[in-house]
Amino acid sequence: MTPGTSTLLHAIILTCCVASGFGQEPVAVLAADGGVASLLCDHDARPGEVRAFKWTKGREIIYFMALDGIVTPPGPDYADRVTIVDDINLRIEGLTLEDMGLYTCTVTVGNSEGLAIVDLDILVLPSRPVLTAYLDGVLVNLGTTSLPLDAELMLECTSNGGKPPAELGWYIDDVAVDSSLYTYNSTADPDTNIGDAVSRLTHLVSLSDHLAKYECESSGPIPPLETQRSVGVLIRLSIYDIAIVAPQEAETALGVPSIIGIIVGIIAAVALLAAIIVILLQNRKRQNKNHTYVVNPDKPVQDGELGREPDGYRNATFDHAAPPTGTAPPPYTDDLRRSHLWGSEDELSINQFCQPDTSSILQFPSDFYQDQLPKIPHPEETDI
Repeated sequence: MTPGTSTLLHAIILTCCVASGFGQEPVAVLAADGGVASLLCDHDARPGEVRAFKWTKGREIIYFMALDGIVTPPGPDYADRVTIVDDINLRIEGLTLEDMGLYTCTVTVGNSEGLAIVDLDILVLPSRPVLTAYLDGVLVNLGTTSLPLDAELMLECTSNGGKPPAELGWYIDDVAVDSSLYTYNSTADPDTNIGDAVSRLTHLVSLSDHLAKYECESSGPIPPLETQRSVGVLIRLSIYDIAIVAPQEAETALGVPSIIGIIVGIIAAVALLAAIIVILLQNRKRQNKNHTYVVNPDKPVQDGELGREPDGYRNATFDHAAPPTGTAPPPYTDDLRRSHLWGSEDELSINQFCQPDTSSILQFPSDFYQDQLPKIPHPEETDI
């Protein structure tokens, strides 16, 4: 133990009250193995009344000093380890288990003596815990063994030589494991209270165990070295489990976001398709409005034909090969000829706001209508 550690491992200070007579109840003092214990022997004597004092352990005189300056040096077990502090208090350094026991402080005042008894107990920090792994009941080395899924893994943690036996706990990736998930047992010598502790953590190997760090921690009663961690061990799954099982679980974990993404994509596609249909319908309406038909009914009708231009051809303008359904001009009837729509050089147009486009005039032979259209009598030949 380093000097700095010894300083931090301070002991509980005992004040020994001087009283006449014997049979005082011992006062317990706890100190750390390798540390320092300070035993105080307080008294109510006035200055100059103390003739002598001594510290003893059983029959062994640890320190004796009289007023005349006579000092009895400590024995070999305490040489270079004991000093007197504040003229009467005993300080012991480098404590060992052999230093445990009853210490008596005796003070001589006049012709009487007073004493106090100190029961010094030494606490021992347990050893650093050690981890052992068992796979399905067989001892394995986790540093070289890859574990299969669903195998039963039992981790055993042991810490020895604690006084009292160590308390043990578990950590997975530096997160404390609930004490209900592992077992704990300890045994100790009834005379010295020195013993060992063991804890076991058992569970089935799962995918989340891959590269997980397991540690065991032992704690003793002495600060600040009350806790010690074992060497951490990493659990590795077999290559088969990592390559085959892990991707499947990853896909399962991402199933909900994937479904949401698919739904959003479908909605976007439907919206885009609807927008395209609306645009096409609007374009179709615009094209339908641009149909223009030019008819000149004032030309003389020969043998029931429609009026013709002087060149023998009927002028007609179409934006399409055939007018769309529901937008063609009314059929050529007597009622239509009698209407005022058929004035001289008038034009009948589906879109009355658009002028006819003569650039796309289609010309038909004069005999086209003789073969294709029925003969209609002249209005003058019809009785009204």
